[in-house]
Parts: sequence; C-alpha cells; structure tokens
Amino acid sequence: STIPDALLQGTCNNRLIQVVHDVWPTAKVIVTADNPHTAQELYDAGADYVLMISKLSAERLEELLSEHCNDSTHSSLTDLFTQYKDRDNTIRGEWLSKAQKW
Repeated sequence: STIPDALLQGTCNNRLIQVVHDVWPTAKVIVTADNPHTAQELYDAGADYVLMISKLSAERLEELLSEHCNDSTHSSLTDLFTQYKDRDNTIRGEWLSKAQKW
C-alpha cells in the first residue's frame, strides 16, 4: 500500500500485510509508514520494504543541496527551485482541470 495508516479507513497496513501473505504467500509487500516506529512494526509484520516519504524527501533535498549549493552557485539553486515550483504548479493545474471535468 502506498497509503500511510493515517489516511486508510477501515484497515491498516499491518492488516494488509497479513491479507497479502494469506492470499499470495510469495508476493513482495511494500507499504508506507509515517515514522520509524511504524516502519519497524511493519517490517516485523512481514513487509519486504517500508517506504517513508519524509525520509525520501530528505534524501532528495540533501542531493539537491549537495549538487547545487556552494557560495558561487546560490543563484543556480534558486533557479532550480523556481523551475521545480513552476513544474509542480503546472502539474497541479492540469490535475485540477481534469478533476473538475469528473
């Protein structure tokens, strides 16, 4: 499941892991956790991999900063962030436009 427990209704990732293992014993199970404690619980329950969005986001931000951040490239980092914001706004606008048609 790519949905953390906080957003699931009527079930949880722990339960999904149990169901998957009961129905498809050889399936690889990837779930999402909001924090390290929950991630460990999900691994203990049999998850093959636990995705933590906050950790991935932090790792990506560290990559961006390492790649683009030094005294002489401050403006290039600012340009990069502006480019990403513009891209995200475009995607968000396209999604909202499609959602309004539904």
